[in-house]
Amino acid sequence: MAAAQLLQQCSCSSVVSAAHSGPQRRLAASTKPLSTLISTNRSSLRSRTHRHITQATVDQGTLLAVTQQAAAFAVVVAGEGFYTRTQLPAGAKGRPSVLVLIPTLLGVVAALGCLQVGSEQTGFIVGLATSFLLLAVYIKRTLDTEGDPKAWPGPKVWPGSLILVSFFSVSIFLGALLKSL
Repeated sequence: MAAAQLLQQCSCSSVVSAAHSGPQRRLAASTKPLSTLISTNRSSLRSRTHRHITQATVDQGTLLAVTQQAAAFAVVVAGEGFYTRTQLPAGAKGRPSVLVLIPTLLGVVAALGCLQVGSEQTGFIVGLATSFLLLAVYIKRTLDTEGDPKAWPGPKVWPGSLILVSFFSVSIFLGALLKSL
């Protein structure tokens, strides 16, 4: 309150105000009281601001669910890939390839990154494409892996289980993408 009264009583003869006129600014000396200049600048600032209301493409609950499930999917893909690589000998059929594992894992992480920065539809599309690719990779790995009747649960169980997990991931990203359209 005291500051407002002080501004009202204050008048300076050499106050300089900047008025924007196109790409150049002109400076003009003013003999108006300082409080008048401040209130004039505030009102002109209010008239120049535009209020935009941005609506999210999907609600926060859906976005949170997709993000959590995509993060879990990335952890499962990385864990299974690196674990299976250590268990199967080099050259064994169905052994995960690093040249496939790393880019697809980075694809899921890129989808997560897009979701975190607010580019939901891009994240859904990248996640959907990566999940489809991983679904195809796991189907091929399951078909290529030789079964061992003495081993339980057998070498086909990991890529076979990840077919189901990849299908769920495809469903999650597809559902969220359709909801965002």
